[in-house]
Amino acid sequence: MKRFSLIMLLVLSSGLLLTSCDETADQTPLLGRWDGFMTAMGIDIGFAIEFSEGDDGLTALMDSSSQGAYGLPVEAITLDDEAVSFELPTPNGRAYYEGTLEGSTITGTFTQNGYTDVFTLKLYNPADYPYTQEEVTIEAADGFPLRGTLTLPEGEGPHPALILITGSGPQDRDEEIFGFEPFRVIADHLSREGFAVLRCDDRTLGQPLEMFNNITTAELANDIIDQLAYLRGRDEIDAIGLFGHSEGAIVSMMIAAEDAEVAFIMFMGGQGLTGEEVMVEQLVAIMELEGSSEESIAAAAAFQRKIFNTVKRDGDLSALKGEGSMLLLNELMALPEEERAQLGDISAYIEARIDGQLAMAEGEWIRFYLAYDPAADLARLTCPVLALLGEFDAQVVAESNGAALEAALSAAEHPDYSIRIVAGANHLFQPTESGAFSEYATLPKEFVPGFLDTITDWLHERFKM
Repeated sequence: MKRFSLIMLLVLSSGLLLTSCDETADQTPLLGRWDGFMTAMGIDIGFAIEFSEGDDGLTALMDSSSQGAYGLPVEAITLDDEAVSFELPTPNGRAYYEGTLEGSTITGTFTQNGYTDVFTLKLYNPADYPYTQEEVTIEAADGFPLRGTLTLPEGEGPHPALILITGSGPQDRDEEIFGFEPFRVIADHLSREGFAVLRCDDRTLGQPLEMFNNITTAELANDIIDQLAYLRGRDEIDAIGLFGHSEGAIVSMMIAAEDAEVAFIMFMGGQGLTGEEVMVEQLVAIMELEGSSEESIAAAAAFQRKIFNTVKRDGDLSALKGEGSMLLLNELMALPEEERAQLGDISAYIEARIDGQLAMAEGEWIRFYLAYDPAADLARLTCPVLALLGEFDAQVVAESNGAALEAALSAAEHPDYSIRIVAGANHLFQPTESGAFSEYATLPKEFVPGFLDTITDWLHERFKM
């Protein structure tokens, strides 16, 4: 799934850890790791902070994995009765956090450059989890460090395991978007059910967009192969399956088609059509949900196909800039005046949007994706397959992709596959009545009822636990 970039308030900073604690106060209630989120412009952004006792008092480091930022030094930490405060220096201005400690929760407000909103933190307590969480770093074949979390159920094992594979775009191990962390929820649920789960940050996380544009799905699959090798070297693990979301579903198909030792694959929002067909359907479905006119939708789809055809024949994409700019201008002029005003300089906005679209179209990622047809890999699968599609998914349309998955697997006479349409689900499998991307930030941060049970029931049928 292509992710829209959100400019965060937190940015990577440098410097020494500094403290200004009241040395007479009891700082022990703050010690440890706190996980939570801040709300900025109506969107929840996950972050974590770890307080430690140093020689000169209390110190802390903050992580924001959704930005690929780790070890941000926190300053001016104070605890006065229940009042907690700390500061984060950034190149964009110092952020001030003021909250109230109540048991294992801190809630309050943060302020930066005159902007104020809320944050919440909860103390991480291993006793709250009936499994262990291990932070791991796996060295990829090219030496790149893949950072992740391995959750291991109680007991010596060996345990069946899953590797979670994110969708397209730079994503963290929890696949966090708008405060919802689907992979963290899945890992927690499955580890409580007796399965080990490995989930890693994408190598493109926190890297320049150019890196993502020029790394193909097949190349990203190599990182999952390295994760497979790592788990196969762990005594606590036996059978290993793959669980992919969106583009991660493609990766699971690719690997399982080549590796007969993969115990099973499961995927949510996985395609059965070619990448080109999926992207055209996606554009049309999203524009329909956002209320665009039939004329605008037809023009946009025709222009997208023109881009794709130009890419496939290695043509000059810059020649399409004028046409794309005019189409976007027409769309923007149809917006209410107050919405256009929020975009600032319209000419600059159009140029940035079109330049970004054409830059992506010039990269290696899209060349591979447009041509990729899952049918060939699906035909070679021998392991059990569970494909879950959202009824209201506008990014991978359930009806057409479900039919294509069914056709490929039935033609290959696959002995154990199931394709299920999950009622009321969008691409993130949140409950929705439309599937519009614009509502993602406002939906409940949870899966549709029964989604997690569907996964575990299917697994327990194959692993008698």
